[in-house]
Parts: sequence; structure tokens; C-alpha cells
Amino acid sequence: MKHQYLHILIFILLYSAASSAQDVSLSNPYNLPLFLNPAYSGSAGNPRLATAYRLQWPGLQHGYSTGIASYDQPLPFLKGGIGIKLMADGSSQELIRKRSIGISYSHSFTLNQNMKIIPGIGLSAVWMAGNLNAFDPPVTYDRDKFIYPDLDMGVIITYNSLEAGFAIDHINTPNTAFTGKNSLQPLMSIHGRYNYKVNEMLYISPSIVAMVQNKFSTYLANFMVKHRWYNLGIAVRSSKENVDAVIGTGGIEFRSLRIFYSYDYTVSKLGNSLTGGAHECSLSYTFN
Repeated sequence: MKHQYLHILIFILLYSAASSAQDVSLSNPYNLPLFLNPAYSGSAGNPRLATAYRLQWPGLQHGYSTGIASYDQPLPFLKGGIGIKLMADGSSQELIRKRSIGISYSHSFTLNQNMKIIPGIGLSAVWMAGNLNAFDPPVTYDRDKFIYPDLDMGVIITYNSLEAGFAIDHINTPNTAFTGKNSLQPLMSIHGRYNYKVNEMLYISPSIVAMVQNKFSTYLANFMVKHRWYNLGIAVRSSKENVDAVIGTGGIEFRSLRIFYSYDYTVSKLGNSLTGGAHECSLSYTFN
């Protein structure tokens, strides 16, 4: 009986995460910019391929894993860029699975030699499925798999080495419930980053990302240092109530190749010994 109640509790938690309040939260969102804001489509100036894998809370039996990939390139004749992104997300035992494919487009408006405004728009097709028969006792549901469209928009403002942006996901508030109706509420994010050049070999890049969805909010403050070809950084993820994790990041950049790894150390009441923290690896390549 104890295990039955535990299964029901886990399902409720997974159901809530998948159908209402929380999207995938990357520790290094600027390594996968299309998942942060569609306006980043084509922002590298050349074709760019980026991938990442995130393992969330491996210490728990039903921790989440996420694989994502994106490709984008500029379109000089349209003064913009296009992108495509893929995501596969689910619990370790596939109680809930989520797959998506999306396209995005951005257009750049140059105000002067130092400042640009870049709006962008994206549209995704999302497939969700639940292995709901795995629970004991059985869980009642209206559907065990479905597909829905997901619309997002954003804008970026750049001024020399400073950039700031705003994005809103799930504009169409799709129904993501396995039973009844539960509209996925819009996710609004504000982000900013400053790349400061100390000298030819040393760069400092502080950044911040704030996300609000319904009554849930999260804030990610990151401080990254690049010396020659290697990067080191530290970040803190928190909500209004408490600090969730301290994040350490290391990475290398060799010409057009970027490889990064980060580890989230849980400092909330859950504790790192229970959750196992989170691992995130990313790789990107910009074609010349």
C-alpha cells in the first residue's frame, strides 16, 4: 500500500510538471539560444548546430532526462535568420514522454552602427504520451497520447557588447492534460548578458535569466570567465521562496567548436544527497 501511494504521488508530480507549471530549465541557456528566444535564429552570423543533454535529479527513481538539438543560420537577403529545434524529454522509466519539433524566424532592424532590434517568432508541434497503465492502482485518464501546436515570440535588443531580450512561450495556451482540461500557461522570460573584453585573451560574461509562468518563477544568475580557449563559471538558480541550486560550469572553445559541462548542486530542502543534483552537457559548432 505504501508503494501504491508513492506511485500516485510521483504521477501527480510528473503530471503537474508536464501539464502546467514548469518547462525544461537549462543551466546554460545561452549555449542553446533558440530554446531561450526565437529571435536568436541566425544570431551566430553563420550556420550553427547545437546540442545538449540534461539529466535532472538522477538520485530519484523517476528523474527526468532531456535531449535537445537545434540548427540555425542567417538569411542575409531577408535581413534575418531561420532555425529548427528538436526536443525529447521524459522520466527515467518513461512514465511521461514529450517530443517536439519547431521552426523559428527572426528579422533584424539596424538602428545605428551600435544598436539592433531583432524580433522573432516560432511554432512547434509537440507530442506527449503517458505510460499510465504502469501505476498500481490504475490511473484514470481520457487520453494517453496527443499532439498540440505551441507558439512563441520574442525580441532582442543589442547595443555593442550588451544584449537584452524578452520572450513569451505557449501563447496559444494549449491543453496538455491527460484527463480533463489544463491549459499550459504562457511562460514569460527576461534575459540579459554583457560580454566584457578585459584584453585579447580574457573575457568576462555576466548574465541573468528570469522566468515567470503562472505562479511559478525562477531566476538564474551566471558569471562566466573565458581565458584563451577555456571557460569557467558559477551560477545560482533560485525562486522567490528559496535558492534551488548552485551551478558550476567548465568548457572549452576551439575555433568554431564549443563543449561545456555543468553540474547543479541542490541546496534546497530536498538536499543533493536525495536528488543527485543535475548534469548538463552541451556541444555546438559554428560553420565558417
